[in-house]
Amino acid sequence: DTNYENHLTLVLLITFLWSLSMKFINNHVKGVLHSQMDSYCNS
Repeated sequence: DTNYENHLTLVLLITFLWSLSMKFINNHVKGVLHSQMDSYCNS
């Protein structure tokens, strides 16, 4: 059934985008935390 395959592709696409955005958010948060820690230690 092509409808099922389309659903599967959509799920895979969403999962891929979700993990990608999560990785991006994690990296961004870590960068912000590191810069805040650096400015805190330097002051």
